[in-house]
Amino acid sequence: MIPERTFSSEDELRAHYRAVRARLFPQAVVARPVPPPDDPEPPLPAPVRVIIARVAAEHKLGTRDILGPSRRAHVVAARWQAIAAVHLAFPKNGMPWLGEKFGLDHTSVLNALQKLGLRAHRSDLVGGRPTAPPLSDEQFQEAVRLYQAGHSQKVVAAHFGVPQSRIYKLFKERGIRACRVVVVPS
Repeated sequence: MIPERTFSSEDELRAHYRAVRARLFPQAVVARPVPPPDDPEPPLPAPVRVIIARVAAEHKLGTRDILGPSRRAHVVAARWQAIAAVHLAFPKNGMPWLGEKFGLDHTSVLNALQKLGLRAHRSDLVGGRPTAPPLSDEQFQEAVRLYQAGHSQKVVAAHFGVPQSRIYKLFKERGIRACRVVVVPS
């Protein structure tokens, strides 16, 4: 049993407490409270901060509003414009990087850019790449001429910078008969 102990002052009690703690927990690390930062915004590169501040000023908002959690329509519109402005200023950086700068998930950033028409929707992508534009009537006639001259669909597709499947579908839709290309060695 531990004997009862009386202390004559608060300082004596605290000194005893420290001695007991040091004996029982020799490796204890005392955590000191960290003062709250003056600016709770995440650290941003200077150009990103400037872009966000410019968009915020255009919408008569603060940068904290744009970087904050608000779902009010005018704040969300300003946030989307800020995301778009940063995306246009740093086009080589991906969605996770943008999301990190705004405290958002990368899918939220992707959604904002799609709503503004700056990113292709997944249904517009083939194999992760934007689809090639359709062939004009003149290009289609040229493709038919090349194909009937003995070039393969693959060669015709490469000539126009489209996938071979696009040429195949166009020919099938418009009734161009498939023919076998035979390469004769020289």
